[in-house]
Amino acid sequence: MTPHLPEIRLISGEKKGRCGVKPLRVGSLFLALFSSSLFGQIVTGKVTNATLNHQPLSQVPVVLQIFEKEKPAGSLEARTDAQGRFQFRGVPDKPQTHVLAEVLYQGIKYQSESSHYDAKQPETKLDVAVYEKTESDADIQVLMEHAIVDFRENQLWISNLLVVQNQGTHTFVGAQKLPDGKRETLRIGLPVGHSNLQLASGFMECCTVQEPTALVNTMEIKPGMQHFTYAYQLAPRPSLDIEKKFFSPTRAYAILTPESQGIRVTGSGLQPRESIENEGQKFRVYATGNLKPQAQLALRLELPGAKRDPQLSWILVATVVAVALGGVTFLALKGRRRSPGAIGKQPETPGEDWETERTALVEEIADLDQRYEAGEIQEAEYRRIRADKKSHLLKLASRLPR
Repeated sequence: MTPHLPEIRLISGEKKGRCGVKPLRVGSLFLALFSSSLFGQIVTGKVTNATLNHQPLSQVPVVLQIFEKEKPAGSLEARTDAQGRFQFRGVPDKPQTHVLAEVLYQGIKYQSESSHYDAKQPETKLDVAVYEKTESDADIQVLMEHAIVDFRENQLWISNLLVVQNQGTHTFVGAQKLPDGKRETLRIGLPVGHSNLQLASGFMECCTVQEPTALVNTMEIKPGMQHFTYAYQLAPRPSLDIEKKFFSPTRAYAILTPESQGIRVTGSGLQPRESIENEGQKFRVYATGNLKPQAQLALRLELPGAKRDPQLSWILVATVVAVALGGVTFLALKGRRRSPGAIGKQPETPGEDWETERTALVEEIADLDQRYEAGEIQEAEYRRIRADKKSHLLKLASRLPR
């Protein structure tokens, strides 16, 4: 009896258009299957629908993305069996190789965790969970929003961190359609008169729309938490009035100001909290919470001619904050802040080599975005390369000559 062989297609790393599928000849397939029993690692996993109590999905295409030294090295394709299981044999087992499995379900791409090759583990397991879609935002909330006010060399920067939580078991795809046909999944209020908007983590150019007083995200929001960071400038004045508008239920909102700059913040419902310290810098904290959609917060910033603190150019956007407010605890994830000018004009004047490298990276990211929009690069490869270049840009920013 001839054993059943799962459908397997090899997808080469060379450019083949959007799909890039290159079927193997029969002889090559036999050789690949024979070799895989003797060489390479085995990757197994299961695809389940987490919305439906992790019901297994059968006959679903699974793509295994392979990376070597952080660069795409091709991919393999298979299908799940009746129990939702899949298996790949003969996966490259070179050092510095890592893999991840991805599944396209209802037009949305889901990925497993990335796994690095381990010679001590001949088999790697990568499970993928998918979710049903919903147009209801009932389970969407902003768990916290933090804003860091930084006055430097007569320039006022507001750097922001949002943690958005989908508490449900469905992927939120939005209900309201924009003029371009995309659906709005998250709206973030921007103050009147802001300029030089800089987007960092969480945002993708393909799925972000900038309006005069709002930033709109059209990327789906999957169950769990997502982080968004961005920054903008305001024209500094001795006394500056800002109106902050909230479009999603917001459990906690906090403003942080460097103590060394003497900035004062007042606002309706905003209460001063205990100062915090991070990396040798002290910050004053002003907080409120339990804000409903369409709520507005009138803020006033007083800037007493603060002098720029050279240590504040590379402070954290995601500073660890613990402020009790009616039983709610703020907890921001610790991580280095990218300079608000990381993509755009820099407040400081770095050395020529530094500026040349930074400009090249920014241009490479823009070119990568255009290639992805034109369908010249697969999404997994696009995301990984873009994240790598942004990480490089952030590390470069931390070496800015002072």
